[in-house]
Amino acid sequence: MVNTDTGGMAGLPFANDMLTHLSSEWKATGGKKPIFSTKWKKKAVGVGQRAYDEVIIELDTEDPRIFSLISGVGSDGKFDYDWLHDVSITLDIYSSISEDRVLQLVNELVRILKNNVVTTINGHDYVQIIPGNIVSLNEEFRNIFRYNIEIDAMRFNP
Repeated sequence: MVNTDTGGMAGLPFANDMLTHLSSEWKATGGKKPIFSTKWKKKAVGVGQRAYDEVIIELDTEDPRIFSLISGVGSDGKFDYDWLHDVSITLDIYSSISEDRVLQLVNELVRILKNNVVTTINGHDYVQIIPGNIVSLNEEFRNIFRYNIEIDAMRFNP
């Protein structure tokens, strides 16, 4: 895939792509589908129903690097090159129901990420999407059960 339009970024589209992907791939084995949102659209934390499940997607970093210095010669006679964007996000998983419920949410999200045979989401091509660290944050809160999952992805020329 050769694309000389290298002025874009992949971070915000990736966070929105993950929101769509996780929501659309949710299976009944994960229980009732939680509320999915991005951190920048979330205005208040801790306000809501008595019993709720939520997954908040937070953009962490983006690292664009030249992947292939010479991938061909363009119509202008100059060399074309590809960029590989390494993007990371964090899934912040909350449940007010129980530790078993938050573990059910985490297991379903990891299942979706590991079953990543789809490399095109919302028309964007990803080289890979890999779940990373899974961290329990349960001890920080009372009556809120919480985990974080870090996700790394690579995408050509956004």
